[in-house]
Amino acid sequence: MNELIKNKSYVSEQPDAVDRSTRYVSIFEDPSRFGEQMQIAEALSQTQFIPQAFRGKAADCLVALDLACRFQLQPLAIFPELYVIDNRASFSSKFLIALVNRSGRFSRIQWEEGIEGEHETVGKIKTPNYYAKAYFTEKATGERFESPVVDIALADKNGWLQKNGSKWKTLPEVMCRYRSASMLIKSVCPEIIAGLEFA
Repeated sequence: MNELIKNKSYVSEQPDAVDRSTRYVSIFEDPSRFGEQMQIAEALSQTQFIPQAFRGKAADCLVALDLACRFQLQPLAIFPELYVIDNRASFSSKFLIALVNRSGRFSRIQWEEGIEGEHETVGKIKTPNYYAKAYFTEKATGERFESPVVDIALADKNGWLQKNGSKWKTLPEVMCRYRSASMLIKSVCPEIIAGLEFA
């Protein structure tokens, strides 16, 4: 593995993810790279530095390596933000926010947020109605783009509050931010995130 790391075979030579002038060539399309990348995946799958869901699963680690190459990131930067939901690769919202912020096309994502009254949930529990609206400005045109307002009432209506392990009850402000940012990114610049799903 050390020899492979010295050769930096895990680092993509392709341009940044937002530069589409040259099509990214996946590990799975290049037989000459597949073997060495699989060796790295095998080694990573045996470490304690990746999430439990990937340990002992070299094939899953190989997919993560391919994604790391695609975004020109070190593999260990990808693993903590990557989830498998319904057999699809999904990234954390904060990771995809970072992709958009580093693209250089827009100002950094910001939020208008606060509390607007109270919301009575399905269980007749009253809670502060936190809300957030994400926005950024396109640098080339100066045009400002905004997400819809995301609040606790919307989360309750869509069943997000009731999901097992939901953070909507414990971290409502953060969840409003992440959900509004995901809506903004998907509607304005889906090409930057290459169709990736949000976890």
